[in-house]
Amino acid sequence: MISGVVIAVLSIAALTNFAIWEEWLNFIVGLWVVVSPWLMGFQATTAMSVHVIVGLIVAALAAVELWIMYQNPPHQTRRGSTTTEAWRFHNENARR
Repeated sequence: MISGVVIAVLSIAALTNFAIWEEWLNFIVGLWVVVSPWLMGFQATTAMSVHVIVGLIVAALAAVELWIMYQNPPHQTRRGSTTTEAWRFHNENARR
């Protein structure tokens, strides 16, 4: 239950303001959810299967996001903002 709340909070935080550490925490929590049935002593139950599947999905999605981020990091512009922010600023001013 606590792991689910942590995953939800981290996911909402990542949607509002992306930071690389949020993806690392999602990856770690996903791995924790995978191994928790054995560490907490509820293996060979339906809950174990659910934990393993959900944990693998969370860890895999976080790993893909980390891989994409490290393959294509945001580039800095001359003013210090990322290219995505500069593009957004340009599009907003072009409409005026």
